Amino acid sequence: MPGLIKGAHKGIGLGMRFLRHIERTRCFVHMIDASGMSSRDPLQDFKDINKELKMYDKDHCDEDGYNPLATRKQIVALNKADVVSEKTIASLEKKFKKSGADVIVISAATGKNLKKLIHLMGELVFHDNEEKSFG
Repeated sequence: MPGLIKGAHKGIGLGMRFLRHIERTRCFVHMIDASGMSSRDPLQDFKDINKELKMYDKDHCDEDGYNPLATRKQIVALNKADVVSEKTIASLEKKFKKSGADVIVISAATGKNLKKLIHLMGELVFHDNEEKSFG
């Protein structure tokens, strides 16, 4: 979710406009740079995003027909598997799974597991569509 930063639920950054926009989604795919080149902690970024979703939900839970963002299905796509050691990938995968996320290791550059990711996304979107509508 580009533009979603700490404090977004209070209107910081793209804030409320962006969060209102994603209310229409059925699931979230977090594209995580597994290479470490950004010098950021990908797990902390993931946790920060989910905290913002929960805080936004808290502020909007009383609205008629509101479907909480934080309870929607999520996939973590660990990208750049082609430039990262298997040990690093395994460590990241373990950390994200421990936090409760569904994880898939991909490489956009080589195409590794992209079809599998697309299939998983389709399963979430179309399966959820049969059970529940998010407007």
